[in-house]
Amino acid sequence: MKGISPLMASILLIAFTLAVAVIIGSWLTSMSSQQASTVGGAVNETVTCSKGVLDIVSITDDNNVIVQNAGQIDLTGDFTISCGGNVTTHSSVSLPAGAISNFTESTGGCQHSGNKIRLSSHVCPQVYTECTYGSNCP
Repeated sequence: MKGISPLMASILLIAFTLAVAVIIGSWLTSMSSQQASTVGGAVNETVTCSKGVLDIVSITDDNNVIVQNAGQIDLTGDFTISCGGNVTTHSSVSLPAGAISNFTESTGGCQHSGNKIRLSSHVCPQVYTECTYGSNCP
């Protein structure tokens, strides 16, 4: 019976193992660098958004909520205002640091005692302000 020598079998086995290791190693490297860039972007966004602060200045009779950007960063993009169970989204809003803006709640549900009023940024979801009408709202 003829077959391959034990030396050739060992060489082939080592070559096959090295080829598989190179393939798996390159896949793991690309996956870990992709995950690192994703985590790095999220950390950068969290640090930037931590400098954002919104304050409700007043609520007018016509369901306008006056809000001030009391933070250190400009907030732009979409904002959501919820009054009780009603939600209104304002698109493409620019609210520079220190600026005051008027948000209208379109369903007329803000001025009911006990309603929770919340205004939040879509770009920085952790930047929001809220109060309860008739309790701690200005």
